[in-house]
Amino acid sequence: MSATTTIVGNVGADPEIGLISRGDSKSTKAKFRIATNTYRKSASEDWEIANTLWVTVEAWNKLGEACKYLKKGAPIIAIGTLLDNSWTNKAGEKVAETLLRAEHIGLDIGRVDGVAYKSKERNEPGESDSVA
Repeated sequence: MSATTTIVGNVGADPEIGLISRGDSKSTKAKFRIATNTYRKSASEDWEIANTLWVTVEAWNKLGEACKYLKKGAPIIAIGTLLDNSWTNKAGEKVAETLLRAEHIGLDIGRVDGVAYKSKERNEPGESDSVA
């Protein structure tokens, strides 16, 4: 069982977008990272960053194609399924990442001046109808 998770933060770098072949079909995959901060009050009563969590976001098909409009530093909201990903790299070290398989991605318009548009095209079953 998986739960839907919402991540609010900033794009860490321009998304990597590519085509993945699966048999006779090809799917678009976008991958990028979001930085999300927690804050605390310092001894001088000023707000400071207490912790930064980096979350890797993966978006597929039309949602992945729409990620080409995201740029480093953009304030966004991403909604999807949160997964823990771990593996052993070529150097024999264990590597872990928090991965969000996105269903919806959009600008956090509460933190930026901008307009979000919804695609008028109908998506295939199982695809998101949110665009960046």
